[in-house]
Amino acid sequence: MKAKFGILTLVVAVGGAALAIGHAYRDSPSHVKVSAIRETQTGKAEGSAVTATVTTFKPDRSAGINPQTDPAIALLANRVLPPRQRIGTDIVARIPFVERQEDLTVLEAILVDETDHDTVRNEVANLLYRSNYPRLVDCLNFVLDNPKESPRFRAFAVQHTGNILIYGEPTFRDRSLELMRRLLKDSEITVRREALLALIQAKDDSAIQTVVSWLSATGSDADVLRDLSIRCVRDLGLKDHI
Repeated sequence: MKAKFGILTLVVAVGGAALAIGHAYRDSPSHVKVSAIRETQTGKAEGSAVTATVTTFKPDRSAGINPQTDPAIALLANRVLPPRQRIGTDIVARIPFVERQEDLTVLEAILVDETDHDTVRNEVANLLYRSNYPRLVDCLNFVLDNPKESPRFRAFAVQHTGNILIYGEPTFRDRSLELMRRLLKDSEITVRREALLALIQAKDDSAIQTVVSWLSATGSDADVLRDLSIRCVRDLGLKDHI
């Protein structure tokens, strides 16, 4: 069955300036278009409406490998091995997507575990995205709300959420949009920046309003916010606001 959406790299260059944050994510070998791969498969994991909310969602942190776990998924979950060995080579070709709920549950546990390696968790998020995992938005929301998470991985989580917002199915896009708008007021400037760039690419009105407001920003982050806003103004054709 043809995939409803393929995985694409969220690379936004505003005014010709590439952002430094998230290079590991954007350079990931699994961030390539895989629709051609998905078309050759006989099945796919269908996305479904997600009913969990921010206040009720509880990720499955306890799922572990067992004799029935797919060997490739078991390898990803093996924390005894170094990250590169867990991920292996050409992960998109080896694991284009996952269908079995038992394996998806193992991947969810890896993604929400702030003690695991960022690179592995990033690849797991890519894999869940390729699998149209219906709980992915909730998992990313959980990561973003987790006070134990590092700013680096929270920025990765925003990028994944941005991918869903721009390229995902309508059910997921609507929920991602709500989350991204909220992140415009996040305490971490890297998170706010990634949220703004995704909303700009999605052509959301709140992005334009934020760009204009950041032009007169004050505080410790003011210079960074104004610099980004000026570049966005040029990209969006809002020069009258400078």
